[in-house]
Amino acid sequence: MLCYVDNKKIRLNPYNMKYSKEISTVKGTTSDVYLINDKAYKLYRLPFLSEPINKETIQVMKTIKTKRIILPENAILNKKRIIIGTISPYIADLGRDNLLSLSKRQFISEIKFLQEDCISLGEESIGVRDLILSNFVFNNGIYFIDVGKFNILDNDPNIVISENIERFNTFFIHSFLIPMINKYSKNKSKTSSKIMDDFYRDLRRQVSIPQILEEDFQEETFEKYLIKKARLK
Repeated sequence: MLCYVDNKKIRLNPYNMKYSKEISTVKGTTSDVYLINDKAYKLYRLPFLSEPINKETIQVMKTIKTKRIILPENAILNKKRIIIGTISPYIADLGRDNLLSLSKRQFISEIKFLQEDCISLGEESIGVRDLILSNFVFNNGIYFIDVGKFNILDNDPNIVISENIERFNTFFIHSFLIPMINKYSKNKSKTSSKIMDDFYRDLRRQVSIPQILEEDFQEETFEKYLIKKARLK
């Protein structure tokens, strides 16, 4: 398959490309991701009616420096110069269990990085729409990879920032924190309800999740914090 990257011709043959066990976790409903050297090549599945991501969005993202949300570096174009995929740095997933030994300082620092990335993207009016657990990896840091639903929005950047943070908060509480705490809880529904009440009460007061954790997380490791939260009455 003849493609173009940065106006240079390349040939991609998915049958000869490495579909690794780690990178297969980001296999979505609209694309497949392959590992070539140290880069993740995301190829959208046909047919698609319009470009899944446009050139303008990619050009803007090239100017944004994020620490934990991995952005596309280049577009893959077909012969008609239509975007059929993207190229991003590859981050191998070492597993969420490796988070358990993180100290309070380390864990909160990672959450701050993610929140700052949501803000940086929002400042350029880029909305983040794909913060899901299958795109969440740990490798000496907490990363979101293959967050494919980026859009430049017409909204005020402050509105986009607020929406990005709200989506991250929802992911953090519902998809990440509660399932991890419930591993240690005997009454999962009660624990889940308590966690949501505690966090959302503070979030309604415009307190960020890193600020909440600064007060709430007093244990030596993230695992000990999870155990404490699981035993709340």
